[in-house]
Amino acid sequence: MIQTLKFIYLHPFNEGRRFKAILDFLIWQIKSRIWNKYYLYQFTESSKLMVKSGMTGATGNIYTGLHEFADMGVFRFIFYEK
Repeated sequence: MIQTLKFIYLHPFNEGRRFKAILDFLIWQIKSRIWNKYYLYQFTESSKLMVKSGMTGATGNIYTGLHEFADMGVFRFIFYEK
């Protein structure tokens, strides 16, 4: 759990919102254990993310905005360059 909190705290997208990101993590951990169901999260302006406890990559996006920052940043650069 300490490693996860460190990852969330140091993630580039959480700069300026580190406390909120940690709070999101704690809320998700409590909520997903009490009610084991799917939740719908606004991911971008035009997309939503349906997540459930155990979906590590998807829940990482809830905490950080973009779980695999370096990999997806390259993807975005290659495919969405304007």
